[in-house]
Amino acid sequence: MCLALVLAMALLCFASCGIIKGDTVMEYEGYKITEAMYSYWASSFKGLLLSDLMSSGQYSSASESAIWSTPLEDGSTYGSFWKEYLDSYAKQVLVCQKLFDDYGLRLSEAAKTRVESSIEQLEIGFGGVAGLNEYLAKYNLNIKTLKNIYYAEEKMQTVVDYVFGTDGPMAVSYTEQTDYYKEKYYCVNWIYIYTEMKPDAENEGTGGDDIVNMVPLSESEKAEKMQLVEDILAKLRSGEESFAYMKSKYCEDKNADGSSPYDYYPNGFNLSANSVSDYGVGIIKTIQGMEIGSFAAYTDEYATRIIVRNPLKELNSLTAQEKSFMVDFDSYVLSAKSDKYFDSIEITVYADVMERYDVTKINAISSAV
Repeated sequence: MCLALVLAMALLCFASCGIIKGDTVMEYEGYKITEAMYSYWASSFKGLLLSDLMSSGQYSSASESAIWSTPLEDGSTYGSFWKEYLDSYAKQVLVCQKLFDDYGLRLSEAAKTRVESSIEQLEIGFGGVAGLNEYLAKYNLNIKTLKNIYYAEEKMQTVVDYVFGTDGPMAVSYTEQTDYYKEKYYCVNWIYIYTEMKPDAENEGTGGDDIVNMVPLSESEKAEKMQLVEDILAKLRSGEESFAYMKSKYCEDKNADGSSPYDYYPNGFNLSANSVSDYGVGIIKTIQGMEIGSFAAYTDEYATRIIVRNPLKELNSLTAQEKSFMVDFDSYVLSAKSDKYFDSIEITVYADVMERYDVTKINAISSAV
């Protein structure tokens, strides 16, 4: 989850189980993360994670007790993911409070307005100052504490933008961009064939040109399409036909005018693990396991992609169109560098205070509140 998204989504979340001041959770050269701050993020991030899982159909209130021990692709669990993210985020806020002062930074008027507007909107939503404070009191917070947390988050974002941004003291270099690109990205191209579902030609759907009704293929149609996939793979692997030719002849991912959405990328397009939210874990892991020049097939609920993995072009030779396909590339590189920097800093952690916040026991606060 990128930093900007977390900040934006967290603005309407509240803490639980904390106290207005509380004990110190983390400390760095005189700067502190208080228990109120930590409990706020613990509950907020739990709420955000559950909201994401619920929207994707992976969670219901009846299954919450088991969700935290559910294993993930990397061997961790949702519970350990929550804890790691919470502690990393809190540490970044902590270190950035010092860096904000060390660099003599100031919050922009826009940042101040965001905080004050957020508080004002909450006061309106809860019927005034008294109503908001009454609500926050249920979580041992008050408006002043909540506002201080918002300002601390804005300071963190200001530091990251300044320190790691263009011309900053730790600005991302072209070498670091290139290294990240070579390590994280894969150049692929694919032939898209409907092997499970197909567009309903008799009922194109409503709601705009992008809405297409899909209907299941018959068993005989599925068998025919899967045989086509096998035939295409055989010809590609034997070198009998070129990928470009087979794609032009068989790819069914077409616009209304017959063009393909990937026609702008004749050499392929660059995907990374960051593309999981758009394409799913399965296809990304398939691509990661491919050798350059090899072919593979991946089938989802609609279709089969016959994938070829191509060599990466040099970063500085990518066209504007090719680079625009790598959505948020600069942000990912910056986050990777800043995460590495913050991880390297030694801070004092009070584990006994942290242990009061168990993901299975604290109250999750909905991002809709």
